Amino acid sequence: MGKTYVGARMVAKEVGRNHRVLVVAPPSLCRAWKDECASIGVILGDAWKKKGKDAVATICTYDRLKYVVTEKYDLVIADEAHRIKNYSSQRGKRFRTIATRADQLLMMTGTLTNYRDASELLNYLWCLGTEKDEIPSRITEYHENYCRKKRVSANAEVWVSTPTGQRLLNNAIKRNARFRKLREEMDVPDLVEELRYVDSGIDLTKKVIDAANALNLDYEQIDINYGQPHITHALMMANGYDHEDRVMQNTAKIEAIKDVLEDLGDEQCIVWVYWRGFAEAVATALGTECRLIYGGTSPKQKDDAIAEFKAGTVKYLVASIGSIAEGHNLQNCRYSIVANQWYDVIKDRQSRGRIERAGQKQGMVQIRIVAEGTLEEDVMTVLNRKMSLHEAQTFLNKRIDVRYRNAR
Repeated sequence: MGKTYVGARMVAKEVGRNHRVLVVAPPSLCRAWKDECASIGVILGDAWKKKGKDAVATICTYDRLKYVVTEKYDLVIADEAHRIKNYSSQRGKRFRTIATRADQLLMMTGTLTNYRDASELLNYLWCLGTEKDEIPSRITEYHENYCRKKRVSANAEVWVSTPTGQRLLNNAIKRNARFRKLREEMDVPDLVEELRYVDSGIDLTKKVIDAANALNLDYEQIDINYGQPHITHALMMANGYDHEDRVMQNTAKIEAIKDVLEDLGDEQCIVWVYWRGFAEAVATALGTECRLIYGGTSPKQKDDAIAEFKAGTVKYLVASIGSIAEGHNLQNCRYSIVANQWYDVIKDRQSRGRIERAGQKQGMVQIRIVAEGTLEEDVMTVLNRKMSLHEAQTFLNKRIDVRYRNAR
């Protein structure tokens, strides 16, 4: 609802006190931070460059923390802080080194979908005060062992990963109506989600037979675990995209997207996709009325495409979820289509938030196009239950195994 706006003013306040500030943000959001700070008279230098390193206020991406790990800051701001909740990752270790020396630490995230996300970040802050050099990736396990050894009582402030702490934290989140109040104060309308089912999957049985024939194996004698597709490949096939030949074998989803856009008339729309090959097929089908953004799009091309979309020069924006799902303000549009269902709850909620923002004055509609009878239906279960990535992968792998057995 405006983390960059609030954060920039905190930066300006600290700069006024001549305090050193470091903003750590994903690459796609660095420009937004610089622009917001510049609008109130603060210039953010690039912390990883020699020229900008000595500035009072600097910015750095998570992947470039190694260049500033020895520096001392008065305030460190972590935007999209869920990116470092894995405490044992290289990125998490470097950030911990910087954050431990800072007088103030602000961790910002817009993706608290359930108590697990909140408890992970609270655990992260708690672990900053420990003398452990290595923290296991399962902070929960570390907490339980540490607290049991030290005879620390199970309270919500320290032991948030225990069942007791989870209940306390979850109840607190349920009681907190602040988010709803913010929506009402800013007059943000509600978003309605629609589901549309299409038959877009590639026949899994045929894929198994083709694989067996290519290896001169008897299809009936294939071991039950042999050739089971990866989650990503199974979802590609659900969308009609052959991950081996890199071609669209079933265009039912693309036809469904065109039908939805035709029904919208002159309205603008964002089409969220996951794979570049699928995205390019959609962009080709929509022609000159759309702009395409994916991971390989240059920063300038990305900025130009977004500017054209905001100005209304083009009607449609086809974007990969990983490219602009965070931080961008696209409330000029009130329709979005989720063409590829993905099991990362954070990415899913972030992409939805591009149109569901302060300043949006119209009722919003998000249309999900789901491949009927495929793994995508199981992904919907993952999203509705708001599972963590680990839980989702375990659940989906079991569902793939069932589908594979049925295919044989």
